[in-house]
Amino acid sequence: MSTLNAHYKRLETQDRERCLAMNGVLAARFHTKADCLTYFKRSILGKEAKNEVEIDMRVLPYYILEQFVEFFGFTWEDIRSNTIPPVG
Repeated sequence: MSTLNAHYKRLETQDRERCLAMNGVLAARFHTKADCLTYFKRSILGKEAKNEVEIDMRVLPYYILEQFVEFFGFTWEDIRSNTIPPVG
């Protein structure tokens, strides 16, 4: 089973420049009281890693979902169906 953490780690190790670009895009945008990068790492990757919750992509902020499509290669259908594709 693929996870968002696996997609992020693959991007981080295989394409460091694109990973930094994604982090920059997320850091420049704010969600509630924190930047989207902090929200993404703590509330999404962190909770998924701790198995606290199963992440429902359909309820995540649109701005973060755009990055999944741009940098992880997800499709909007993956997001609508809440399906994390295999790590490629």
